[in-house]
Amino acid sequence: MSLETTTERIFQYKNVTDPNIILFINDVASVAHELGRTYATMNGILVHPPFAELPEWRQDSVKEEIFKILDHQIESPTQAHESWVDNMYAEGWRYGAQLDTEKKEHPNLCQWDDLTEIERFKDVLFFTAVRTMMNFHKIP
Repeated sequence: MSLETTTERIFQYKNVTDPNIILFINDVASVAHELGRTYATMNGILVHPPFAELPEWRQDSVKEEIFKILDHQIESPTQAHESWVDNMYAEGWRYGAQLDTEKKEHPNLCQWDDLTEIERFKDVLFFTAVRTMMNFHKIP
């Protein structure tokens, strides 16, 4: 799915066509993902490649969560995690002890309280980065 197609799907029901918002979401997705990836690496866990190397479905998932934060559908890191879990289940994923993209299993498909402290903090970083960039760029 191309950025244009992803953007059309995400914004269609809100009638958002501003190209600056479209580019903003792509840039924020990359920054927020890299922040979490760097934090995970610092703590000895590296699961995902750089944002630009993620499969398209994963990039779309990140952008969708950012849109929900921008649209105030998500107001906390806990809600962001719950939304991500719901989206993953809707896409056919399930809990698995190890990440396995072929089996669609992911170890973080669990309740917020069951995440490791590192995984919870990655979600806090993601949410805070998105909100900080929204505020800096004066996006309501």
